[in-house]
Amino acid sequence: KLKHDSISLYPCHHLNSLIYHRIINAQPSEIMTMKLFKTQSGASLLTWLFIIGIAGFAGVIGLRLIPIYLESYTVDTILDEVKLEYGTKKVTKKQLWSSISKRFSINNIREITEKNFIFKRERKKIIFTIKYEVRTKIVGNLDGIASFEKTRSMESDE
Repeated sequence: KLKHDSISLYPCHHLNSLIYHRIINAQPSEIMTMKLFKTQSGASLLTWLFIIGIAGFAGVIGLRLIPIYLESYTVDTILDEVKLEYGTKKVTKKQLWSSISKRFSINNIREITEKNFIFKRERKKIIFTIKYEVRTKIVGNLDGIASFEKTRSMESDE
């Protein structure tokens, strides 16, 4: 054994002697509550796999739903543009839909058709609504469905 100032040069021997001295010098009540060995810290492999699986599933859902909400934002923008374009002018349902559908075509929005378009004329107000649903595959037979109803109103010269 090589010793240098009463310190062992073998790390495992030093640890064993520390544990031995803690046990010998401890009171009986301390032995029951004392942690002699360091317990495991951190996550196990199964925990990490579970966390990665949940994060992956959330990522897939996000990648599937983000384009739907970006398209919804585009529809909002188009309806605002049409409202500004016609302002207080007298407009028919056909003119309004024509303007909206041209913008949908330019922005590659194909799911919304004229049957999703609702046009109402009340006194000096025109109210138009686009009501639609978008369905997307998430994983396997699990689908995501988002429903939207966008309404705009504008004053009319009538």
